[in-house]
Amino acid sequence: MKNALPPFFLLLLVLTIACQNDDDAAPTSVVVPAWLQAQIDEDEAVIASDSSRLENYGAWIRYSFKNEFYYEYDNPLSSSFGSPFSEEGDVANLSNPFFTNYQNERCCARYIWEGPRYLRRN
Repeated sequence: MKNALPPFFLLLLVLTIACQNDDDAAPTSVVVPAWLQAQIDEDEAVIASDSSRLENYGAWIRYSFKNEFYYEYDNPLSSSFGSPFSEEGDVANLSNPFFTNYQNERCCARYIWEGPRYLRRN
């Protein structure tokens, strides 16, 4: 029984490493559309010029919906609701029947950019 203990611990170690949480893995890079990168650059310039502006509390989030990516700007301090933008930068018309269940069926939130004071809501 004494000799079985080291292989057991070795197996346990291997399983622990193999089952590591994906959150600990290195993030894969995301291709940011040019229109969104321009908006992020603009937000960062505003933040650099005035650390009290609302842009400090905002974030751009990418969602998946019906095999397409959509981008939303989230800012908890803003009273406006952020409409989703397509990969091309077009505002999605949420009254279009295609988007009827957008809010409930979008998934896979991926934070593309966060202002320095943005707080994620869970």
